[in-house]
Amino acid sequence: RLWTELVYLRPGTREHFLETLAEEWPEEATRLASLYATSAYAPKFMQQMNVAQVAKLSREHPRRAGLPSAIEPDVELPRLALQLGLGLEAVTGLGG
Repeated sequence: RLWTELVYLRPGTREHFLETLAEEWPEEATRLASLYATSAYAPKFMQQMNVAQVAKLSREHPRRAGLPSAIEPDVELPRLALQLGLGLEAVTGLGG
């Protein structure tokens, strides 16, 4: 599986990220500052372009047969659920 989300820059994080980026790549920091000026999310057109580019690359470079299976994360119950004695089905609504 491929992740297509672009960076999420909420206030505080945005300023720190852009200041750090500007030290090494000022032009990109300026460009991103304008794109993220009014939202923590990248503009929709950028999100759509990124999804399309990742899909194109995925088609051009399919996963080869014989490679290990994709890694699926273990489902971990939230600490509060464990303390309350709730099982996976109670927390997620899924059968356990």
